[in-house]
Amino acid sequence: MDKTHWFNRIGMAGIVLILVLSLLAIALPQSAQAASDDKLPNNATYTVYIRNGRVFITTAGFPEKTKFKVRVKDASKSQPKFFNLGWVVTPKKNSLLTAFTLPKAIKSALWLDICLKSQQNDKLFCRKVFNPGT
Repeated sequence: MDKTHWFNRIGMAGIVLILVLSLLAIALPQSAQAASDDKLPNNATYTVYIRNGRVFITTAGFPEKTKFKVRVKDASKSQPKFFNLGWVVTPKKNSLLTAFTLPKAIKSALWLDICLKSQQNDKLFCRKVFNPGT
């Protein structure tokens, strides 16, 4: 097994491609990142990012005590399995930062779909997120 570091194997062009894709994912407006047709409630926003094998979700503008199931799947597979990460319940202050650990089965996936599934109306809100830990 070749023990060369991953960036030595993909070369400079691969590293530049990964950086460009990461910047595009950050720069896209939220509507372009959404992987579902469901629209967020007025003034509601959420952001998702991954760092060191952990998923960080920030919510704002949702009604108080809105409950979401947090789900994740490998975005590169046509029929991927969803993994449940946990629950998010929006607080009184209306802003929340929550962190979850990625399941080992998809920790190495380059792109992930991170979804919030509303437990009030079954709407699904998704973001395609680059996983820099791959």
